[in-house]
Amino acid sequence: MKRQSKGRILVTFAIIVLVFLVFGKLFSNSLTISGKISSESGKTSGASIDIYTNDALEGNMKIAGNGKFSLSLKFNHEYTLIFSREDCFPKKIVVSTIVPEEVLKSNPEFPAFEIEQSLFAEIKGIDKTFSENTIQKIYYKKQVDNFISEVYYDDNQIRKQIDQAILKSKQLNKAGEQLQKQVSGELKILKQEYDRYLKEAGNNYNKADYKKALSGYMAANKLFSEEQFPVDRINEINDLLAAMRYAPGQQPQKGYGALIAEANKLYDELLWDEAKEKYQQALQLRPNEQYPKDQIKMIEDHVANISIQSKQYSRYRAAVKDGNKFLGKNQYLRAEASYKFALTFKPGDAIALQKLEHVRSLMGGTEEDRKYNSLIASADEYFSEEEYKKALRDYEQASAVKPSEQYPLDQIEEINLILKHGKELARIIKAYNAKIREADNAFKASSYEPAKGLYQEALAIKPDERYPTRQITEIDKILGVLAANKQRDKQYDELISQADNNFNQKNYQASKEGYMAALKLKKEEQYPQGRIVEINRIIAGLARSQNAYDAAIAKADQYFKEENFDNAKRNYTSAKQIKPDETYPDEMISRIESILADQARAKAAEEAQLLAAQKQKDKAYDELIAQADQLYDKEEFVEAIGKYRSALDFKPGESYPIRRIKEIRGFIAKMVEAQKAYDDAITRADRNFEREMYDAARLGYNEAKAA
Repeated sequence: MKRQSKGRILVTFAIIVLVFLVFGKLFSNSLTISGKISSESGKTSGASIDIYTNDALEGNMKIAGNGKFSLSLKFNHEYTLIFSREDCFPKKIVVSTIVPEEVLKSNPEFPAFEIEQSLFAEIKGIDKTFSENTIQKIYYKKQVDNFISEVYYDDNQIRKQIDQAILKSKQLNKAGEQLQKQVSGELKILKQEYDRYLKEAGNNYNKADYKKALSGYMAANKLFSEEQFPVDRINEINDLLAAMRYAPGQQPQKGYGALIAEANKLYDELLWDEAKEKYQQALQLRPNEQYPKDQIKMIEDHVANISIQSKQYSRYRAAVKDGNKFLGKNQYLRAEASYKFALTFKPGDAIALQKLEHVRSLMGGTEEDRKYNSLIASADEYFSEEEYKKALRDYEQASAVKPSEQYPLDQIEEINLILKHGKELARIIKAYNAKIREADNAFKASSYEPAKGLYQEALAIKPDERYPTRQITEIDKILGVLAANKQRDKQYDELISQADNNFNQKNYQASKEGYMAALKLKKEEQYPQGRIVEINRIIAGLARSQNAYDAAIAKADQYFKEENFDNAKRNYTSAKQIKPDETYPDEMISRIESILADQARAKAAEEAQLLAAQKQKDKAYDELIAQADQLYDKEEFVEAIGKYRSALDFKPGESYPIRRIKEIRGFIAKMVEAQKAYDDAITRADRNFEREMYDAARLGYNEAKAA
């Protein structure tokens, strides 16, 4: 029995040691941060990480040549990691390894948190204070039971800050150096205040105290309005607060994107008042967004200038058309002049500006382009002055620069014809060109009938020319369009007249349909647009009050039916504000308050009962676990298993009793196995001893001793 008792003690001790060894390796007391660092130059040699705890430098890690690294950060500390490399701007990341104690006790294992960062090349002589900003924070979030990150500045935003610093540096001069030192000191103070606001706001945000968080982010935004992170947070919190104004079951307030989509649709339908209201609602959610402000300005401009017509539109179109024609012939100087001329009629026009930029890019392109354009301009000037040999020389040089261009080839052919046939042909060509110029001027001035006659006269001078024939065909098309437009004008005037009559008779729907039909004929006309906007206002005003009351009551009744009393009460209150003399909303509000009071009392009683029952369960469970642990320590394993199982009846999800039962089963299995090995060895040894086979008997007894 002594031998068996000693064996059992040794087995138990070995198991305990093994458990400590295994669990000591399994359970970690730190978070692993791993990843890769790169730089704009592609080099990572010399990169390092400074590790700070509570603003004190704790250590420095040199990063391998491949840029990869791995850090182990102990739990329940606040770390600051500074990633740096010579000739690069540093980056700062904050890591909070604070984890609730109950989480670490249950399972302290977390997957490695991966990060990748690229270091920007340092530019000497610029303000580097932006690099002191925290770009990312890594922290534990209870809702997901894991570590997550919050990015304050991404690489695009950092690049923008670098560009801004470069621009500011260029604007500074020696005379402002002393002032800059003073400003830098003030900026440092403001930066500290800015960081404090951000930290307080972040804490309130994590506590879901969104109103305080919003105040903090707005205060930070006032200090540094160009920083994007506070703006993003303000927009996000405004959306959250808007959504939180509605309880589950009610249609939530529409977000920024939905409001913009609705506003754009109303704008396209010329419902400008309604569109403006939606844009204003969107601005309440995101006050710093520019797009809704621009749209509201456009609506106000439309209304203010509703009767203004663009009388110079036809001249603008003619100038753009000339520019396109010259561009097609690679006559860039003439194309540039035409697009400039178009901009005198429509200053700032996007199409003309785009065309002008394209022409200038061609003119200022390669050395070959510039040489070609210069030769063509020189040749054109000589040709217009009838200095044909000089013109021929420049056209030939231009053709040598760009052999595939057709224009210089055509001009060379024409000059050779003039030189071959003498002055008489030159006189004919001069007369032809003069007539063409006169015709072109008339065409540009929209005097199509006179222009057609002039092109016909030019064609009589040179019957084989294709240009006047093409222009005559074009004029015939235009005259056909003008005739069709005249018919369209007649239909338009009739529709407007009928719509005006319906409007004066207050038949608004028929009047609107008439204006819409007229607008289809002439989309650019402002008068029907203005009338439609006015009609939409009138129709909306007639129905708005009653519709609003009916909608509020219908919504409130539905919520009441669904027992969504908070939203029901809110909508009855809204209905009361719309029509104060109505008694129905007050009656329903009183009913709701009575129901809510009854529910609160019932809920309090139920919670008290549940709490008492849970306390009884906890007490019974704790007592059974204590009894089981005592039996376990006494190695009374069978009785201990029974107690652990009884404890599980009270708390089936608890892991501790299950783990204890598994341990006991393992002990019992090993003890049974050891006892069997011992008994078998003793039996063999005794048998050999009786046979006087002492060597075999000694071997058997040693095996029993080992078991």
